[in-house]
Amino acid sequence: MSRRRYGGMIPNVKLRQFVVETADKLKIKYHFSSMARGTTDGSRIHISRAGVPTIVLGVAVRYIHGHNAIMYRGDYDASVKLVTELVKKLDAKTVKSFTQS
Repeated sequence: MSRRRYGGMIPNVKLRQFVVETADKLKIKYHFSSMARGTTDGSRIHISRAGVPTIVLGVAVRYIHGHNAIMYRGDYDASVKLVTELVKKLDAKTVKSFTQS
């Protein structure tokens, strides 16, 4: 699984640490990567209003812009597991902690 810093978006550091700690606890493999160009909706979301904690979670996919894409099922399953656990842990207090000093 990868988390990327896309051109135009800097992930919230506290949110990133929250995701990393959760992945480590679940023993889900991940890596960091970045791109000089390209972007996602996250680049606009993270600057809206006073700033919205944002991170991009991506699964490596080959031929993503073609009619048929290929991914490793294990990566998909691990991503679903991670996102499910993150959602369970995200309460108002936790979300607020991402933007507090």
